[in-house]
Amino acid sequence: MQPALSVEADADDSGHYTITDVPPGEFDLKVTASGFKPLTQTNLMVAANTVTNGDAKLQVGAMSEQVTVEASVVNFADRKE
Repeated sequence: MQPALSVEADADDSGHYTITDVPPGEFDLKVTASGFKPLTQTNLMVAANTVTNGDAKLQVGAMSEQVTVEASVVNFADRKE
């Protein structure tokens, strides 16, 4: 594993990304996106002067929604007729 190398890249609208100038070696590829489960691809081998593909198929993550309902208590007086 190559120590102390952390690079971030944003994907385009089609999901393609490019990371350049990575030294040869073995790396972990971590992919995160809002609404998806994070993915880590381990032991990705990068060779000198080549293109290395790190394809990531993300799974939909748990969507959460929080709803807060607040109410006041209303007391009604007994009504006698």
